[in-house]
This record gives sequence, structure tokens and C-alpha cells, in this order.
Amino acid sequence: MHRFFIPKESESGEKIVFSNEQSAQITRVLRFATGDLVITFDGSGYEQTVRLDLIDRYSCTGTVIKRRQGDSEPRVKVTLYQALIKQDRFEYTLQKGVEIGITTFSPIISSRTQLFQLSSSRLTRWRKIIMESAEQSGRVIIPDLTAPVSLDEALKTSSGLKLIPWENETQVSLREVLRAQDVTAMREGVDVAIFIGPVGGFSPEEIQSAENNGVIPVSLGKRVLRSETAGIAAAVGVLYESGDIC
Repeated sequence: MHRFFIPKESESGEKIVFSNEQSAQITRVLRFATGDLVITFDGSGYEQTVRLDLIDRYSCTGTVIKRRQGDSEPRVKVTLYQALIKQDRFEYTLQKGVEIGITTFSPIISSRTQLFQLSSSRLTRWRKIIMESAEQSGRVIIPDLTAPVSLDEALKTSSGLKLIPWENETQVSLREVLRAQDVTAMREGVDVAIFIGPVGGFSPEEIQSAENNGVIPVSLGKRVLRSETAGIAAAVGVLYESGDIC
């Protein structure tokens, strides 16, 4: 069934009110009819089966007929500290990151980051990408997107197991660290932070600063990955070892 994110303020008891944009999608794109079923979620961890009662191109409503707790959220909470890169590549990371199960995205600024004006409209667009990816992938929460911070600040405020994939790390692999840390046995809700550099990578000084803050440099293998790919690959590795990806 098709899924829609419905904020709590659009719920009134068992009644659901869809937005104008969602109503247009229901009527013009999906061609749903009265009585058809959809799934809604409000980001609290629950999802609902909703029967469409009133269908109009500008306003659709429905009735909740079943509510249940979702089971699609990962056991460990992965935060991706992704250095800012070109917009289309950053958006790719957001979309795919939501799909695989990343919990929080935190853009970071490092010494080699290409600086550009990060407008409020761009942040709004990024949050919409996250929401739509959550709808599509069966998530029952909306992953967080924080305001951009410096690498130094991110290093100081991050928590849990902290990893930094680095192309010059040849001795310690991601898999070795995850198994040494026994990620499979970690309790639910444990934080894992992944730091990904910009196109030019992190400087040696930044790697040293990361290590001084308890971050473990790891290798992702013999091939060098693009910035927008590395974070996804590392997160998949973490979620696989934790049992959240089969």
C-alpha cells in the first residue's frame, strides 16, 4: 500500500486529513477511489491503515481502521556526519541514507569543504527529500537533519562508537572494528557516528584531531569511494553487522 507522512496536527481522532499536495497525488497520480486503503505515519514510530472516505483533487480525508507499532527502524542509531558536497550528490546521500536506515544526518564543514550559500529553501528541500524517502522505504520515523556544524564541533558533540573511513588507513578495516566492538550484541538505541570527508578528503591534521576525540579510522576496502558513496557503504556495513540488514 502507498504510504503518506501525516503530521499529528492533521489527525483528529480517527480522522485523517491529507494535504493539498497529497490529495493531488491521490487523485491525479495514483487514481485512488473512495474505499481504497493507504498507510499513514506521523513519525512517532507507529503507522496506520487508513480507508479513504472523501476524495477531492484539493482535499482528501480518511478514517483509521488499524494502528500498529512499526518494526522497520534499526536497532542501532547511525548518525552520518557528511561533509558538504555538491547539491545533487548530497541529496543522493540523503535519499539512500534514509532508505538503508540512517537515523540522523549532520552536514559538516571541514578544511577542504567547498563553501556555498546554504539557504533556508535548500534545507527545506533536503527535509522534503528525507520525508519522501521515509514514505517510500517504510520508515516510521522521519530521520533528523541538523544545521551544518564545523568538524571540530561535530567531533566534540558526537557520541557512541565513532568511525572515520579514510583512504590512507590500510591496517584496520570497518569489519574488524565492528566485530571487535561486538556491534551485534549492542543494546537497542546505541549510537554509531560515521564521519565522511568532502571530495578532497580529510586532511592529516583532521584525522589526528578525530583520533584525539576517540574516533577510529577505518578502511572501506581496496577501492576509493566517492564522498556520497562512502557514507552509505559504511552505514550499510554497520547495519549489516548489527543485524538490521540481511
